[in-house]
Amino acid sequence: MPRPKRMRGPYSRDPRSDAQIAVRFSMIRDMVRISRDRFITELRISSDQLYNYETFRTPIPGYVATRACRQFIINEKWLAECSQPVRPCVDLVTDPVLIKVDFREPFSKVFAMDLVTQRYHELWASGPVAVFRRLVENIDLRYDLENDLWRLQYLLDIVVGTFPDGTPHRAGVLQRLCNAGIEIVKDCWEPQEGGAKSQKQAPNSG
Repeated sequence: MPRPKRMRGPYSRDPRSDAQIAVRFSMIRDMVRISRDRFITELRISSDQLYNYETFRTPIPGYVATRACRQFIINEKWLAECSQPVRPCVDLVTDPVLIKVDFREPFSKVFAMDLVTQRYHELWASGPVAVFRRLVENIDLRYDLENDLWRLQYLLDIVVGTFPDGTPHRAGVLQRLCNAGIEIVKDCWEPQEGGAKSQKQAPNSG
């Protein structure tokens, strides 16, 4: 389906504005190369809602933006301000420190809150291994596990890529991440009757 045309007329060029956030939000689907239907399903929104968000007819709510960042490993600060690397994310919406934040507000307003900005920087400073573990724990795997392993592989590539080739830490970090990822994925899936598996419900999922 072709990309919807945006509203005509003047709009803010401020990278932190709702309009510019909508421009970057509309880029995510192309970046992760998934269908429009899959994108809608993972964000738990309707086709009309996606159309309104991508054409900035409606400001993108914080819960939709942060869920998109979590599910598709997009940096919240990049989406909010067009700064920092595009990946990875720190997963704000499942953080217990931010439980009282109203993520129904526009994402531009949510990310501008002092508490949210401060917490983002704290989580970002925790390091790539900690970010990786949070993401693997909280990403919502409600589909065929084999089709979702690209997320785990992408995370491994991101984190290992922070260490230059040939450094003694690179192989050790890769092994730690692989071990952590395997154990976390095992913990998220429990056997059901007939050998099927289903994911345990993640807390505070947006």
